[in-house]
Amino acid sequence: MDFNITIFFHLVWIDDTDRERERLDYTLFELREWYVNGGNNGTPIFQMVLDGNRTWFEKHGNGEDGYRTFLDVFALNDIVSPNSFEPYDFESFNGSNYDKTIQKKKKYVNEYIPQDRKNYINYINGTVATLIKRNERIKNANNMFKDF
Repeated sequence: MDFNITIFFHLVWIDDTDRERERLDYTLFELREWYVNGGNNGTPIFQMVLDGNRTWFEKHGNGEDGYRTFLDVFALNDIVSPNSFEPYDFESFNGSNYDKTIQKKKKYVNEYIPQDRKNYINYINGTVATLIKRNERIKNANNMFKDF
């Protein structure tokens, strides 16, 4: 079984039915946990990818400062709370904002799938709104990648 992970936008995993699953919001949560907790709190596969690329991630720094630099470099600021830098839960999107941030990872793989129609629609709309905001941030940035 192959496990494919794209760091910058989505965590992709294969479940027990060999179907791919992905979540941008939880990928960023795992990345934050990795930075803030010294690389000891990700899912096993994602942990392996992060540890294998530790040198590259540490170019952005370590700890909370490294995580914030990563957010700045890749224009991911609109995906996190401006105060705590915790990623928003896209299922909590209410049409204009997010009602909550992600506080812990899911226990089971199938919990990452929105459990009802309302949460699924919120998740899709939240993902789209975030990508639109990120694209605008990139379009308006001067020399965004000058230090990359």
